[in-house]
Amino acid sequence: MKGNKNMVLLMLLLTVAVMITGCGSKMKTSEKLTAEHAILIEEKEAEEEAVISTKQFSSAKDLTVEKVERTIVEDGEGNAQTSYDTYLVSDVSLSNGTDKTDSYAKAMADGEFDEALIESVDFTEAFGTSYAGKDGQELLQDLLCANGFSADFVGLTFDKDTYELTGQNTYLLKNSAVLDKLLESDADEVIKKEAYVQVMEDKEGNKIPEFFSAQVQYQKGGKTITKSVYLQVTVNDYSGREEV
Repeated sequence: MKGNKNMVLLMLLLTVAVMITGCGSKMKTSEKLTAEHAILIEEKEAEEEAVISTKQFSSAKDLTVEKVERTIVEDGEGNAQTSYDTYLVSDVSLSNGTDKTDSYAKAMADGEFDEALIESVDFTEAFGTSYAGKDGQELLQDLLCANGFSADFVGLTFDKDTYELTGQNTYLLKNSAVLDKLLESDADEVIKKEAYVQVMEDKEGNKIPEFFSAQVQYQKGGKTITKSVYLQVTVNDYSGREEV
């Protein structure tokens, strides 16, 4: 991208030089048009750059993958019921080709945590994709696609409203199929429908994903229903017992 920018700037400088020597009477107008052209080029290149960086996942040896699907039903009289359709946590060793994947959905079914109801499950069946033969970046991309999240990080819109309310840095995702999966086709009224990624910055200033989330809220049969999906992939440094 820098090479392209340098070439464009060089061409612009040559253009200005020619204009100075041969078009003195039109210099001011031409300089203005050239400057505007340069700004348009910069804006276009910015639109084509990925907002989120996932390159740090490529060298990961250990990952933790978490997925939560939750439904909240409100009856309009102050009563609400929360259920967890999915609650998965998996520790994956890419270097060893092993994982420990547990389902907590039944353990949290009654609103109280019961450790005895934790179940060991198969990673591929639980998350819809396998980690075999993949690096961390490839696995992240496959997890997003398998679970209906968009992996297109070009030209994402920063969520200013969320930042002003919570201070969280989030970007709205485009064309996420997970939203259609969450929303019932016979809903009476759609109140909210969005998918987003929350980001943090690494030491180099790159925006890296903390987690992905999708939420729909709608009314049906006099009740307000909120369904959400949360997906997080964390790179772990087990030698230092820290997350990076």
